Amino acid sequence: MLPGSLENHPPAMNALFLLTLALPLRSPPVQDSAVFEDFDARGTSWAATIFPNVEASPNMGVSREPLSVDQGAPDTEPPLPINAGGDAEGRFCEEVLPASGSFALSAISPANVMRNGSIRAVVAFGVTDPFGSQIYGVLLRARINPNPPFGSGLNAYTAYIYRSGAIPGEGNFVLARWQDGVVSSQFVLTSFALGAGPENYVIEFEVEGRRLAARLWRITARDGSLVTEPVALANGLGPLANQIEAQDGSLITGRAGMYAFTRSTNSVFCDDILVKRTDDRRHQSTGVTPFGMPGGPRLLPWTIPWELADLLVALRERLALRIRVEVE
Repeated sequence: MLPGSLENHPPAMNALFLLTLALPLRSPPVQDSAVFEDFDARGTSWAATIFPNVEASPNMGVSREPLSVDQGAPDTEPPLPINAGGDAEGRFCEEVLPASGSFALSAISPANVMRNGSIRAVVAFGVTDPFGSQIYGVLLRARINPNPPFGSGLNAYTAYIYRSGAIPGEGNFVLARWQDGVVSSQFVLTSFALGAGPENYVIEFEVEGRRLAARLWRITARDGSLVTEPVALANGLGPLANQIEAQDGSLITGRAGMYAFTRSTNSVFCDDILVKRTDDRRHQSTGVTPFGMPGGPRLLPWTIPWELADLLVALRERLALRIRVEVE
């Protein structure tokens, strides 16, 4: 027998109400969610960042700290986002010769694995030796092969900026794929002119399905203001000619992260990193938001259109309210 509060309702309404009881109460779905890293958490430990999974060359330093002009950091007025004498930034440097590159990924957790998403980072090169090349890249769909035939085992899509130590004033912007710790495929490589004075760069990289796209911006201090403008790429796409694109379906899911390489006394700096997940998350509840942040909406444990789920949850609440009113 149905509970007394339901006895006088039509069977169809009772059945629908009982069906809606199986639906968890939840917030409306959030299709996009993001995490942000500014390296300003208390202390100096890199483990406190959203990219704690670090694999570095034994001779490579990975730190977060305020910068100085002795490290080659920009020093402008007004200050650039990455600037000497400011807040803490991420820093990669070669502590002992020779060193190779280092990468840092989001924590090893199923909650950090995504298919479609984007990452944006502010980048600066600390140049104290003009002959030392530097690279900074952002990573998506990154995974580690625990038993690689060689290299670090890193597999990922990347968009990276490269400052040549051999060709003064020339930079490259690249879309590529890492395979078992080496860049096995360069989909796009295009050149651009490095600025003559202090500058920051902004890399925006997104992956959706098979499509890879990246954009590059430059930030300078000019006439008492900060100026952000697109970087004119030799083979740039889009109305601003600051975009490159490629297609590839080799990597399906993975984590977000970054990679850096530097030589001699030079450093690579990064800050204000935004990782955004754009998956259609209609399945498999984890009870947490992407990247392990607690408190996210619990998703339905089966595949069901959000619109129908919202309708059924709203209907359950209306039916429950009507029953309470009639009983009282």
